[in-house]
Amino acid sequence: DPFVPTVIDVPAEPETEQEIENGITPNENRMKELLESYSLSDLQYVGTLEQDTLWALIRAPDSTIHRVQVGNYMGMNHGQIIAINETYLTLKEIVPEGNGYNERETTVSVVEIN
Repeated sequence: DPFVPTVIDVPAEPETEQEIENGITPNENRMKELLESYSLSDLQYVGTLEQDTLWALIRAPDSTIHRVQVGNYMGMNHGQIIAINETYLTLKEIVPEGNGYNERETTVSVVEIN
């Protein structure tokens, strides 16, 4: 019979954006630290101080010097300090990517003061 279709049309499912399910999400319930209100480009790593542990000295845009240590947060991307040495500090940031989040490591170098 020429009127019987030989191919059956199957309706395509509508495409929806998938949320990235990698288990990485920022903790929105923790209290934000002061240096999280600035972008990393506005903060300057100016040196270290050793008192029982190694502290990094960070200058905020208002010229206030803040002491931070491993575990503290800074920057606007949930950046947690994971390592400090005398020339740079390393942060683990949680950044938006697509419909989810991803982790990245960022380093902030010490700024030479003239």
